[in-house]
Amino acid sequence: MITDINNAGKNALNVLCLGSGPCAPQKNNDTAHYLINGSVLLDTGWATVQGLIDRDIDPLSFDTIVFTHFHPDHYMGLHSLIFYWLWKGRDLSKLRIAGPAENIEIIVRRAAEYWQDDCFRGIYPTLMPLNPGDNINLNGIHFACRRAPHPVPALSYRITAESAKSDIGFTGDTRHEPGQAEFFAGCGILFSEASCGASRNPDPSWGHMSAYQAGQLAAEASVGRLVLVHTGSPEISCAAAREYFANTEPAVVGAVYSV
Repeated sequence: MITDINNAGKNALNVLCLGSGPCAPQKNNDTAHYLINGSVLLDTGWATVQGLIDRDIDPLSFDTIVFTHFHPDHYMGLHSLIFYWLWKGRDLSKLRIAGPAENIEIIVRRAAEYWQDDCFRGIYPTLMPLNPGDNINLNGIHFACRRAPHPVPALSYRITAESAKSDIGFTGDTRHEPGQAEFFAGCGILFSEASCGASRNPDPSWGHMSAYQAGQLAAEASVGRLVLVHTGSPEISCAAAREYFANTEPAVVGAVYSV
């Protein structure tokens, strides 16, 4: 784990954790979202622009956003990022946004149109609708997509890059189900949600996993490391997950995870 993205390996896949918390932001911690290789933002949390600036990262330095799903805690920061682009005079059509095909257009258009009274120019980001089973290359990062069972359309991702030693998996928000282990098999790092904490049998209708289930998934998939996010009690959740997978750790905001 590296705490400075500028010191991360240049021939690796580097994930900067910009937030690791549950659906409501916590002190010094936004909701779960990431910057991959400095060029692709995965989800936007509540306050992406501020989080990037606080880490000396220019919010104009990347042109691609990928969403796991469109619940507000995962896309609320899009509104401020769009405004930042407009305020800085950038062409909004150069911002590429990928995510679940079922609702990407309505969510992104609403976010852009929110600013129409001030500086909206009638130009929208370029949309890239994604479906389960899709594979897409974005700025040299390959994304494989899997359906994530959740109350709204959602995707899990497995990413790799040509020079990476292994893949990295992101469950996004999802309940535990058969087939996930096959999708994430052999990943060097698995970022898994653990919204249900130390619950042994969370209600499947919530569309979320417990830490125990995250540990089971990591063990079944034989991943290298399990990094827990989207949990209000990281240490309790890690202790639960370690019953099944010893190499479990809480995500650290500002840390860079590399393979």
